[in-house]
Amino acid sequence: MLRLRYWRMHRALTLKDLEARTRLVQPPGIPFQQLSAYERGTVTPPLDRLLLLANALEISLCQLVVPKTDHDPCEEVAHA
Repeated sequence: MLRLRYWRMHRALTLKDLEARTRLVQPPGIPFQQLSAYERGTVTPPLDRLLLLANALEISLCQLVVPKTDHDPCEEVAHA
């Protein structure tokens, strides 16, 4: 499950804000309509888009795609 909405809200960003951030990282970015579809789960983003989103949100790819649990595998990756 993609954690896009969680991280967008955690960063206090609107979909339009995130669209602008993706445009700064890699023009032409990702349109907010597409971001909304990713959040709703109606469209699965390809790997290049996942990497762009992680960069725009300033998080790791692991943090974006791995569900948060008591045993966080992203922490293990970060400290390896």
